[in-house]
Amino acid sequence: MKQVQKVWAELSAKEQKVELGLMDDFKQQAKESFGAYRRALSKVEQLAKEGINDLNVAGKALVRMNPMKNQIEQQAKELGIDLPREVEQEMSMVKGHIQEVDSLIKQLSRLL
Repeated sequence: MKQVQKVWAELSAKEQKVELGLMDDFKQQAKESFGAYRRALSKVEQLAKEGINDLNVAGKALVRMNPMKNQIEQQAKELGIDLPREVEQEMSMVKGHIQEVDSLIKQLSRLL
């Protein structure tokens, strides 16, 4: 009986060592995983800020086309001609791009 208890005690001790090793591995993996997660979030935040800045620059450039279109429209009216179709098409695209820029900025802002 003492022999069985001795063997049982040895086996129990070995399992605990394995379990402790697994716990150490688990803790190390958690530490590495959480670090990777924080680095990824930081990078996403940085990229979102850069994207918002770039979109603001693009949006301002698109908005500057409105007064230019108005000048072309005024000159065409003074000359008694229709606004060139190309200008109408471009301005249609500009309006769509401005809306898209606004939408993207809102989406990126939610990430911050």
